[in-house]
Amino acid sequence: MNDFPNWLDLLEFLRAAGETDARNGTSLPTDHELWAVAHRSQRVALPDQIDNDLLAELRDAFNDGRQPTRFDMQAVVVEVARHGHDAHIGHSGGNTATIYAGSQHTDQNGDARWAVIAGPGWFTEPARQAPVADTSEFQIGPDDDYWTIAVPDHTSPTEVAALIVAVIEQIAAGQGRLTESPPLPVHINGHEQSDARGGRANAGSGS
Repeated sequence: MNDFPNWLDLLEFLRAAGETDARNGTSLPTDHELWAVAHRSQRVALPDQIDNDLLAELRDAFNDGRQPTRFDMQAVVVEVARHGHDAHIGHSGGNTATIYAGSQHTDQNGDARWAVIAGPGWFTEPARQAPVADTSEFQIGPDDDYWTIAVPDHTSPTEVAALIVAVIEQIAAGQGRLTESPPLPVHINGHEQSDARGGRANAGSGS
């Protein structure tokens, strides 16, 4: 914490700005954009040039409101459907939300399966409403196979949907693990880089 007068007021301003951006689905600001927002607020006489130590505090405050690793699962389902694939969110035990997408089939045990499952997420409102997920835990893979892929940090619902569609099409083509993911911009502290990392985890099953 520094000794600027009104510094806490500025941090609260940026936290609220992060909440607003989250509601509006606005992309994460770059370092220069975030510094400019803080500078224009005139709550603190910031220098014109970015100070990395001050910026780190500003970014933490903004992210506290923005929750950049969290995304709207329903928006993912809408985007997958826009690409012509069936998708819905099911309850898979406790308060866990899971996306089921692609074609449906019956396995050798007679259980209904979907081409792809993705999760876990959780419901933030009563009656299993407003499902959200966090990129640190979210995995995508076949419903009846063992492999999954992770999603990059700070990924938008549109980008998560693109990965789900890619896995659906990979499975429909009779191919194995998705090894060439569509390029996705990954936002880390306002910078963009392309990444899609593999992983193994259980996204959940059932509907």
